[in-house]
Amino acid sequence: NVKFVAINIAKASTKATVNFDVDGGSEVEALEIEKGSLVEKPDDPAKEGYNFVAFYTYENKPFDFSQEISSNTYLYAFYEQKMCKVKFMDGEECITIIDVAYGEALSNIPEVVKDGYIFMGWSIELNNYPIKDDLTVYAKYNNTSGMVHVTFMVLGEVYQEIDIDYGSYIKNIDPPEIMDKEFVSWDKNLNEPIFSDVVINAVFKD
Repeated sequence: NVKFVAINIAKASTKATVNFDVDGGSEVEALEIEKGSLVEKPDDPAKEGYNFVAFYTYENKPFDFSQEISSNTYLYAFYEQKMCKVKFMDGEECITIIDVAYGEALSNIPEVVKDGYIFMGWSIELNNYPIKDDLTVYAKYNNTSGMVHVTFMVLGEVYQEIDIDYGSYIKNIDPPEIMDKEFVSWDKNLNEPIFSDVVINAVFKD
């Protein structure tokens, strides 16, 4: 008697799955592709406080997306911590710029010494203030008169001079009317408080 034995031969899969470990970043879905083909580079994952650098292999090497995929693969997102810049201004002069890691507070906040003025701090209270973007702050002072002097210049000549209360806003400045010149704006935002003597220039359309 002849016996026949059935043997199941599993057909080798022609597919490979590429998985993306985003380490807390925005989701990147796994991709199923044909073995021996290339995987399309996905959009960079976003992670708060970090800048995406690249996808790495388990061997801790940057993955080359021009490399053919021959088996199931895991790729790992690599990030660098985001750094923010805090610019410290005294009027129009930049005193210093400090780099700080995203979400951290400044450990050493500079102070300013200025003849005739008492330094009162910065335009934003920076103690325990988490920095999450580039930031510009302005020195605040007190002087003996409690006033600051504002000079408006038009084409190199004094247009108007005013004294206002320290930390207050400029109001009711008529735009200059110059023949054959179209006034655009002043070169300082008049909606910001004034903490020191300042010169403001008229800007005209070219």
